[in-house]
Amino acid sequence: MPAASLQVLLDVEAEAESALKTYLVTTLQVSVANSSDTNASLTTPRIELKATKLRDEMHQCQIPSGSAAGLVVFDQMTVRLNLDLIYSPTMAGQSQATLKGLLRRALLNYDGINAALATNGYYFLAKYTLRQTDGDRTINDDQSEETVSTVCEGSFWIRPTAYPA
Repeated sequence: MPAASLQVLLDVEAEAESALKTYLVTTLQVSVANSSDTNASLTTPRIELKATKLRDEMHQCQIPSGSAAGLVVFDQMTVRLNLDLIYSPTMAGQSQATLKGLLRRALLNYDGINAALATNGYYFLAKYTLRQTDGDRTINDDQSEETVSTVCEGSFWIRPTAYPA
């Protein structure tokens, strides 16, 4: 499906956050907040998600038709995903090992992630490129919460059919 404009198409962060939020809510049955949420739920367990475009990769494509015909764009980019899994260890069913394992397993499901990305049809995640590059664990005694941070990087590609008409 073509994007409404080139500006919409090139906002890979919004596309990644929206698709992953939908995918993780469905897959993990937890609350997920992304950077565009202004009224996020503070229930636990929850995931706070942020996507950041790190760089364009070397692959380029010339837009074949439409309002931006002839323009050459980088159609492959590396995107960083920051996922903060926040849970309350004092609550039943909120085991760090179980929740962390479920999240990591969900991030290995490229078909599921790409199905969520296909909702708008602008991007796909290249298989076997999403890898964890960093992580952390913090404890907030005041809130009786713990946070397991997972940082991943993956290769997102613009679908050939996504260029605006």
